[in-house]
Amino acid sequence: MSINKRDLLKKGVMHLREGLLDDAEKSFLKILSQDPHDFYGLQNLGLTYAHSGKLLEAKRLLLKASSINSNEAEPHYNLGLIYSLEKNFLEAIEEYKKALRVNPKHIEALTNLSDLFNQLGRHEEALMVSNSAINLHSSYAETWVNQAKALNQLDRKLEALDALKKTVEIQPSHADGLLLLADALDEQGSHEEALQTYDLLLKYYPNNHVAFCNKGTVLHNLKKYEDALRSYDNALSLQPSHLESLSNKGNTLNEMKRYQEALFAYDAALTIFPDYPEALKNKGNTLIELKRYQDALGIYERLHKMQPGMKNIKALIMHLKMHLCDWSNFEFHYEQLWRACTAGKDVCSPFISFSIFDSANQQKIIAERWVQSKQALFKNEFITSNKSDEKIRIGYYSPDFKNHPVSFLMAELIQLHDRKRFEVIGFSFGADNNNPMHDRLCSAFDQFINVQDKSEIEIALLSREMGIDIGIDLCGHTHENRSGIFSHRAAPVQVSYLGHPGTMGAHYIDYIIADPILIPMSNASHYTEKLIHLPHSFQINDRKRAIATDQLNKKDFGLPESGMIYCCFNNNFKITPNVFHSWMKILADVDNSVLWLLKDTPAVVENLSKECVKAGVDPARIIFAERISTELYLARYRLADLFLDTCPFNGGATASDALWAGLPIITKLGDAYAGRMAASLLQSIGLPELVTNSEKEYVELAQALGREPSRLASIKTKLAHNKFSTPLFNTPLNVQYIEAAFEKTMERYLNNQTPDHITINP
Repeated sequence: MSINKRDLLKKGVMHLREGLLDDAEKSFLKILSQDPHDFYGLQNLGLTYAHSGKLLEAKRLLLKASSINSNEAEPHYNLGLIYSLEKNFLEAIEEYKKALRVNPKHIEALTNLSDLFNQLGRHEEALMVSNSAINLHSSYAETWVNQAKALNQLDRKLEALDALKKTVEIQPSHADGLLLLADALDEQGSHEEALQTYDLLLKYYPNNHVAFCNKGTVLHNLKKYEDALRSYDNALSLQPSHLESLSNKGNTLNEMKRYQEALFAYDAALTIFPDYPEALKNKGNTLIELKRYQDALGIYERLHKMQPGMKNIKALIMHLKMHLCDWSNFEFHYEQLWRACTAGKDVCSPFISFSIFDSANQQKIIAERWVQSKQALFKNEFITSNKSDEKIRIGYYSPDFKNHPVSFLMAELIQLHDRKRFEVIGFSFGADNNNPMHDRLCSAFDQFINVQDKSEIEIALLSREMGIDIGIDLCGHTHENRSGIFSHRAAPVQVSYLGHPGTMGAHYIDYIIADPILIPMSNASHYTEKLIHLPHSFQINDRKRAIATDQLNKKDFGLPESGMIYCCFNNNFKITPNVFHSWMKILADVDNSVLWLLKDTPAVVENLSKECVKAGVDPARIIFAERISTELYLARYRLADLFLDTCPFNGGATASDALWAGLPIITKLGDAYAGRMAASLLQSIGLPELVTNSEKEYVELAQALGREPSRLASIKTKLAHNKFSTPLFNTPLNVQYIEAAFEKTMERYLNNQTPDHITINP
């Protein structure tokens, strides 16, 4: 090389490093004007063009350079960079491999190759290459990041965490390393350490909007909603169009029940990217909270077309259609959902499954898969001191210590617990409500603690610090649940009761309170919990429930003055096509009969009217009731003649409401818990003759009682007599049975015995 060429090369490289691309180009062109085949001139001009965005010309020059000197790795490495910029990843991989064939120790080529394999989902190859890079150059931070990404995707989480710690040990200010480390710490449950790591990252890079967004997510999960909103707002001040921050802000507002603001945040994200799946899904969730089921359905159907494999989307669509009593393609949706769930390709919310699947085994499979999809479960085993001379401390956990069916059932239980043997603590993770039921429960518990702003692990740790012996989950997988409290083992003994009418599918719930009709021992294998069999009915009741004394008029409710009035005030989503078909047979057979149903949305009226026409029944024979105050709601039952239950999801609290008000129920016995609740109640109140075993029996019994007023009157008289002479509403007696069960669970625990089925004899 002449002195002139050497000087030109030195000057050109200096300009290139300083970003003076025009000056660099001139230097390298002068070299090539002297020697068009000069390797260094071709390579560096190609690199200059790559920096200038002239990728086609850059590739041409680098390919020519590599053909001139096949013993140099740099042209192939630089070609790999260009192909990566063009998203031509397979070509990039080939060029990096060529560079490594020339120089197996080329650390940048190894690092970039590993990164590409990760991007393409080829994580085993990414791990192999990153391991090679680490063996060659263990102090190169980027190689540890790539290793961590691969390990994380291969579900080797703890090894990934170690790799990220090594990254920031080598380079404490490594942006990706800190961000991924914080994310990993959060995923492993080290939430406070994760927050500290985000703060460290933001100290180095105060304009990192992703760090603010991810920090907001941790704060959200810790129930620190105001702090989460501030973090999202910080992210959006730096990057107003950041989709994840907008959608996550909506989620936090939704949790705070600021639904309109949540919709505004989702819509802001969707204005930027109309098909953003997360914002669409979350907007649908908020619309459900607002009971805008039709609007939510439209969003979920759109999502299903965009992403047919999205988890739980099929179940949500089916559930929303059932809320609307829209049964179009019902059998198709049923089969599609069940096939996907059994094949492990989809999940279904256990609560949704209760109104769709009657099989206890089906519901168990669905619950187990749901739990597996939601969280990494672990069980903290610990032994408390011998409590032979101490009270048993019972913790009741719920978001529903307010005007809610669970509270209506259990309020007197809390009041009647034997304080010589038990101490009773309420853990409320719902908003405080200024209503009589909330106040009554606050007074009934020995301690009432609002833990709404605490995380699940914080609540579990608080429970342990307080020495809770038995934790009662009153919510399960239902709305606003906090099942993570129990996955963190809040108490030595954990029991599912009332709120979740089925198996939890989770190994951290030890027992489920039932009875021999609700869950026969022959069905025990379909429940992950051990059974507590109470002698009469699983359901506790409150004898203090007031029924309005107002003289109600049928005319005021749109009811005929004469004729048979069947009713069902179960939620609309519990009505299946088969159930409604049975009801149409009943109406068709019983002259001057009407059916009185609850109306949650106007669409229900429209859709059920269409179903009536299909069945040849005048839609005017369906009369719809609005929701009213509790006392009037109970009094309203006295205007009806017979309650027709739904299956596979019976009335629970609704069924006992009807019986408490003096209205007989007929039910069809199902296979699972949710389909056997009414049968349990009827057996306990001495009316087993109202339990049927088939659709045919159900229809024929309803028809017979509709045509035989004297027979129906006799049943009503029997119900009135049995109300206080049978066990169902004998709350003090049932409290004793429940307390005996609690003592047996603790006895097993203190004797180091694993949970087993428990039967309480009368």
